[in-house]
Amino acid sequence: ESKCLLIVYIILLFLVFIIQVSLAIFLGFNVKTVQNEVRDQLYKTLAKYPADNALNNATTQEKEIKTFVDMMQGKWLKCCGVDSPEDWKNTTWYKSRESSIKDEFPASCCRSF
Repeated sequence: ESKCLLIVYIILLFLVFIIQVSLAIFLGFNVKTVQNEVRDQLYKTLAKYPADNALNNATTQEKEIKTFVDMMQGKWLKCCGVDSPEDWKNTTWYKSRESSIKDEFPASCCRSF
């Protein structure tokens, strides 16, 4: 009984290993495509970042986007925007902010640029 389970376990480990190797090979040959797709999706997500004055009426998805972008910029990657802070100038957030507000970027942006 335990010999059978051991064989099943070894087969499953082997399958996981094969999948990981296949994925690594695929990503190795398609790294630019993957990078471009990730960059495009990040730009789309940044564009959906809700304006500060609309947070009370924001949908659940908009609130989740705000949380994700804030965490990405502040905790995970310690960056601002996708490629640079200038990315924010093409977003709804930037265009809808009040002219009296001096901040060019959301508070989650790193200030060491």
